[in-house]
Parts: sequence; C-alpha cells; structure tokens
Amino acid sequence: MQLWTAFAHTGVVGKAVLAILLIFSIMSWATMVIVWRRFRRSRKASRRFVTTFRKAKRLVDVQSALTPLAHSALVGLFRAGYAEIEAQIAHAGSSQTIKSLDAVERSLIREWMSDDSSGPEEPLSPREQEVLKLIAEAHTNKQIAEILHLAEKTVESHRANLLRKLGMRDRVELVRYAIRRGLTEA
Repeated sequence: MQLWTAFAHTGVVGKAVLAILLIFSIMSWATMVIVWRRFRRSRKASRRFVTTFRKAKRLVDVQSALTPLAHSALVGLFRAGYAEIEAQIAHAGSSQTIKSLDAVERSLIREWMSDDSSGPEEPLSPREQEVLKLIAEAHTNKQIAEILHLAEKTVESHRANLLRKLGMRDRVELVRYAIRRGLTEA
C-alpha cells in the first residue's frame, strides 16, 4: 500500500524511471526463462542421447537417431568422432579396423575447440584482453592484480565484464575462448 502511495505522489520523471526499471525487470526475467528453457531442452536431449548411445549395438544406429537430439552438446562431439572413425575405416579398405584412437581423440578435441562463434557483440577493451590472456595462463585474480598493478576488485570486475560480454559462465569457458582466439597457447 505504501509503495503505491509513493508511486502516486511521484513526479513525471520518477514515474518514467520506475516504468523503465519495470520494463528492464520484465525483460530480464523473460531472458532468464528463455535461457532456462534452453538448458532444460539441452539436458533432456543429452539424457536421450546417452540412453540411445547405451542401447545401440552399432554406432550407425546412434548416428541415425541424432536429428531430434541436436540440442545436446554431446551430438556434435559424437558426430566428430564418428566422422573420424568412418574416415579411418574407409582408408583401411576391407579390414574395417580403426588404426588410431589418437586420431579420434584429436578429432574430438578439434570439435570441442572449434570456433563456432563470430566473437563478442560488444568488443573487448585492451585491458580486458590482457586480463583474459592472464586468466587463460592460469593466474589468480590476486596475481593478475599484481601483474597489471590493479586492485583485485578491479580484476574481478574485468572478469565479470568478460563473462558478460562473451556470454560465458566460468573461467573454463574463458580459457577455451582465449585459446581459440590465439591469445594464449593451449
């Protein structure tokens, strides 16, 4: 009741600010719901993929069942490994044997490391690029702060900005991004 009274007695500018805050709040909640649904869909697809993979007698059976499971990250890895296995068998001729599991592993790593994004919509500042490089080199926030002569809180802010700009959740994804972009060695 008091909130409504305060709103009713607020001027035009106050009402405009509150309306903008309300709109952004609704948009934030809508975004969270959309992302939650995507994660849920991906988790369900991954569970179905694992079930399909465990029940299948042959890899070709799994390959034929992938279309409805495309939301799972496991599907991309499976396809990369399956393509490598097919290529090895095709080169082996009639023996139908896999010559190198190392090649399959390299193929899976290449798929995982592949650059499937065009980069951030909002460009990274030179300082953020420095922080990203140091994060990828396994430095802690405290070490980065000492190297760059910054406060540790400033480094934490840069890391949070990197996660936001790149749409990532944690340091592991930042390291992967830095390696893909050639900011550091693997």
